[in-house]
Amino acid sequence: MAETSSNLITNTDATPPVLNSVSKAGGRMRVMSDAFEVASADIDADGDIIRLCRLPSNAVVHSIKLYSDDLGSSGTVDCGIYAAGGTTATNDEVFATAFDISGQVTNGSELRFEAGDATSLASVGKKLYELLATPLTTDPQVMYDICLTVETACASAGTVGFVVQYTVD
Repeated sequence: MAETSSNLITNTDATPPVLNSVSKAGGRMRVMSDAFEVASADIDADGDIIRLCRLPSNAVVHSIKLYSDDLGSSGTVDCGIYAAGGTTATNDEVFATAFDISGQVTNGSELRFEAGDATSLASVGKKLYELLATPLTTDPQVMYDICLTVETACASAGTVGFVVQYTVD
């Protein structure tokens, strides 16, 4: 019979035991959430930015759920990381690529792994600074914004809501 252990179990069973990062085991889950109005002029062009929340560079994002009104007959967004207050993305589609927000999203669509590329699974447990387009090896101790970037213009104004769950401990 085969048996495989996660890194968390392997570390615990090691002699001497290896401490697991609290962002992966035993950390306190933190939440950022809000619902706000987005004007049609704010989402009507490719490249428009919708800032959801600001997190420290050592945050490990576990979930990003998005809710929205019907924003028109077409409309897609990417979800990624920007420098705090900046207009240049550090990785604008690390979480989601061309996510359709044209219809009403009431079920809390999960964006954290929506991009579905080869790096998505490998990104589990990584800190924001490790998810940048050019990953860093040490924490710069700065803030990053989690943003939606309009890829295909939306036709209507509406309410956008989100819940981001993360750990930093």
